[in-house]
Amino acid sequence: MTLSQNDINDLFSNVGIDSIGFYAPKYYLSLENLAKLRDVNPDKFKYGLMAYEMRVPNRGEDCISIGLKAAQNALFRGKIDPAEIDALFVGTEATIYAVKSISNIYKDLLKIPKNCMTQDVSNACAAGTLAILNAIGMLETGIINKALIIIVDISKYDLKSPGEPTQGAGAVALVLTRNPRIAVFGKNFGKVSANINDFYRPEGERNAQVFGQYSVKSYLKLQIDAYDDLMSQIGNTYTDFYIFHSPYSKLPLKFMQKLIATRALDNIDLLMRKDPIKVKKDCEISYFNNLQENFLLNDEIVNKLDSLNFAKDKRSKVENWIFQKLKAIFLPPLQVSSLFGNMYSASIWAELMYILENMGKANNTIYFGSYGSGATAISGLLKIQPKFHLVLSNSLNIHNFMINKVQISVEKYEDLRKKTETPDLCWIKLELKKNMQMKSISLNYCDEGCIIPGYSHLNFCPKGHSGNNITNFPIIGTVIDKKQFIEGNLQPLKAGFVLSTKNTQKNDLVEFEILRWNNSLESNPKHGLINWMPIYSPIFNSPYLEYINEQIQTTAKVPIMTEEIHF
Repeated sequence: MTLSQNDINDLFSNVGIDSIGFYAPKYYLSLENLAKLRDVNPDKFKYGLMAYEMRVPNRGEDCISIGLKAAQNALFRGKIDPAEIDALFVGTEATIYAVKSISNIYKDLLKIPKNCMTQDVSNACAAGTLAILNAIGMLETGIINKALIIIVDISKYDLKSPGEPTQGAGAVALVLTRNPRIAVFGKNFGKVSANINDFYRPEGERNAQVFGQYSVKSYLKLQIDAYDDLMSQIGNTYTDFYIFHSPYSKLPLKFMQKLIATRALDNIDLLMRKDPIKVKKDCEISYFNNLQENFLLNDEIVNKLDSLNFAKDKRSKVENWIFQKLKAIFLPPLQVSSLFGNMYSASIWAELMYILENMGKANNTIYFGSYGSGATAISGLLKIQPKFHLVLSNSLNIHNFMINKVQISVEKYEDLRKKTETPDLCWIKLELKKNMQMKSISLNYCDEGCIIPGYSHLNFCPKGHSGNNITNFPIIGTVIDKKQFIEGNLQPLKAGFVLSTKNTQKNDLVEFEILRWNNSLESNPKHGLINWMPIYSPIFNSPYLEYINEQIQTTAKVPIMTEEIHF
């Protein structure tokens, strides 16, 4: 059965994505350089994985740092007041605490009200999707009104291991509401789970165990079963785009080829009646330009075509249709994984963001297939809303994060893997950018620099440190003074100085970051608190800077851009 357009419209709910934001570390490593140093043929990464670069966290940069920026970007893009959020869910494998929920940390940093539901979801690379499903259910039943979902991960494998070239880092944040502006979810979801030991990390071990080929077979099998489960509920239907979890770009391509061979080709006459989507010229593939037709039309597709015994002319038309669809529609969002590496559960939602910003049009439908090792697969549909572009038409787009980056050497990458402590610091004083509407982030500190809650009757340091100092941190500013940092002396903070990386100079434009804070003077570090500190770094080509300049130039009212933003 194939559904009519009216039937397709009936498949969708009124709950979906109202805003979306992205963030990733600025440092990246060329996988060609890594291959040469590891004495590996670069084509193994380029064609075997379809991977070109991976993002590498800076010293002190962790999932709190990355996820916070993604959440800020989502709130800014949608012009959403944090006071409106009444649920904050996090999907991640990069856990910091065994017990404490990091969603509570984000809640306070973002200054979301206390009457907010928080939850961490950890289910391998399906964690983010499951967090989204939790929010959808609560929105549909009226338990909550507006949810912020932060999906953040940093993948790490041993140096020189087979998984090393698939590492990566990044975060996607989504605001979910009823009657959203960007896209609505379908009413039905495909789902399948099994106890499979394809990829896991034993307790107490830093890096995961993975069985490569077994993991690939698990991914392909569960993804096809989740697809079939969804289709059994809604009937066979055409969708304009397909996105899948992407540990590396070759794997979702392999699955799409399987889907074409085992499902789509049996309905090819019907599918080819659908007019192809025309994509923006600036969205045309650059990294995959050299992929040949026989790379995309693999043996599984060719064998299926042989079995169908098409006439020569029709076979040629079918092959060209498949090739053009894969190249023009399916491959472009996979550039995200090829450039950022494996962002675990954030990867599929970053692909969605790419489609929305570069390729999608109103009423386009998107199939998504999420997968988490261990294993579970979830499939579903999205439909783009008529005025989605009004939220997304600004510089905080994923393309800007793809091109604004700083290359590092393999030696620098290895050094960053070994050193996780706070970088070398200095104190700086900032001058705000003239007429800038977004001015500061407010945080509470004890006299020793520990971040403490603003919650009534609990707004003191559990370590016993005195003081409760409210400090405003500009999101962006120009350095007008600099002084030496002496560990243990936080008096400059009270005098209006803020911390910055040591390479910062006067007149530099710097941007707010929150980095892991390790205080070596802590009297009993084993019983101390893991903490973070606003630490500024120089701006090179920041998408956020472009966004601020856009806001300065517009006269439109922006509800959250007040003198002081309580994030």
